[in-house]
Amino acid sequence: MLFVAPVAQAQDMWPEHGWDCSDTAFSEEGASLDIVARCVRLWEAYRDIALTSADERRRAIKAMERLYLEGTDRDAHLARHALNRLGVANLPSRKDALLRAEHKKRAAAAGANTSGEGGAATPTGSGKCAVPTPSRSEKVAAKRSVSAGQRAIKRKKYRDAAGILQAAVDGAPGYAPARYYAAVAYAQTGNEARMAEHLECLVEIGTSESANLLRRAREDRHFKGIRDKSRGFKHATGYARIKLGNSLGEYGEDNIDNIEDSLEQLGWPVEEVTDTPRAYGEPHIWYKPESKRTAYFIMKVLGHPRSQAHVISWDDESFDLIIAWGDGVKKGRE
Repeated sequence: MLFVAPVAQAQDMWPEHGWDCSDTAFSEEGASLDIVARCVRLWEAYRDIALTSADERRRAIKAMERLYLEGTDRDAHLARHALNRLGVANLPSRKDALLRAEHKKRAAAAGANTSGEGGAATPTGSGKCAVPTPSRSEKVAAKRSVSAGQRAIKRKKYRDAAGILQAAVDGAPGYAPARYYAAVAYAQTGNEARMAEHLECLVEIGTSESANLLRRAREDRHFKGIRDKSRGFKHATGYARIKLGNSLGEYGEDNIDNIEDSLEQLGWPVEEVTDTPRAYGEPHIWYKPESKRTAYFIMKVLGHPRSQAHVISWDDESFDLIIAWGDGVKKGRE
């Protein structure tokens, strides 16, 4: 179950909503992983870590590290975020712990037919993000959390929003709006890495909803201060500063107008249109590495069989993509 913090000061909410986590999940005796995961979600949503004692922090870190090493991938993601907030960044590999857990599971089932066993189903997503399609109950809970997170963003309580929305993601990793607004909150707190992680997970979700959200991010004012300098933002969303060059003079003007209109309709407004210093017999696209996806998509938009793409190899280039339109021209006939 996902617990959502209403928009209020975190330090006022932990005594009321912290359940009995101090005596269970964060006790010296330890608790079940389900209880630990529940309490870490509550901690992320309601606890102001500035108000924690040294002993409370020590016990919380111990429980979170256990959840990270022994829990599911979703539990590990939750625990890692909570530990980062407590200043614990260098975590060990989960590989050995997961192997031990798997061995224990198989040993418990000794003598039984274990074909087909070996853990939970592989989540959707081919990259580093686990983005399984949320169940109806997970979606309902995440939707409530997103609404609370949006209210916090509107009130500019971005750190509160990040905690609420991260809890929503942990409860429903494949729910696209939770990923999007978590990225918004992290962008506003200056956490570029976490912002980019959630945007990249939107790519992994791969639905029309997530694609629309990625396009929306390119124009969302909440990303204004970070999108021009963040490679992760550009790589995930396709955002790029584009310069369009006409290498054919008057012969290329109609094509340039069509290209500019097409790119604007697709969410890539061209910032500058100019004439190139030389004529090209085919279109060329120069791109920065983080804009490779966008470059090859635009090649499809141009639709020219001889289009060529090149990595920008010079320094101090302010544009992410430079398109030079060129083609064969037969002069002397109207």
